[in-house]
Amino acid sequence: MPLVTYLLEKGYTQQEFATLLGVHQSAVSKWLQGDSRPSWNIIAKIKQITDGKVTADSFLELPTYMEADE
Repeated sequence: MPLVTYLLEKGYTQQEFATLLGVHQSAVSKWLQGDSRPSWNIIAKIKQITDGKVTADSFLELPTYMEADE
């Protein structure tokens, strides 16, 4: 599940989720915009906080050529 979907379903603001993770709100914003990805340590925390609903795969984008093949 994408992080944005999880946040909307749970009613979390970016600031609230950032506080749970111990990061700045701007980091969460950058992840949601696709401008950056969280570190592996933060991804592990995200997975734990979301009960496994948001995983590392949620932050990966397939190259366009791979999407066309499927």
